[in-house]
Amino acid sequence: MSKQAVKILKALSDKTRIAIVRDFLAGHETVCPDIKAELSKSQPTLSHHINKLKNADIIIETKRGTTCYYKVNESYLKNLGIDIRKLVNT
Repeated sequence: MSKQAVKILKALSDKTRIAIVRDFLAGHETVCPDIKAELSKSQPTLSHHINKLKNADIIIETKRGTTCYYKVNESYLKNLGIDIRKLVNT
């Protein structure tokens, strides 16, 4: 197994992060307040989990003004042979 795959699986080893990825997959781009309301997590906790997902290249952050938008980096994951939709929905 590649180092990249191990990093991705480690990042997905938490059920909160899996829930975040599922939410991101449901929409095209998502902002933190939307996820915070849905998951009932504090902002610091949510930021921690989002940073783990960003560091594993599972999600991409795009800034527009002062707002950060997130989406799943599906093309990167597909290049690694990972079907993220199947992985987080099992």
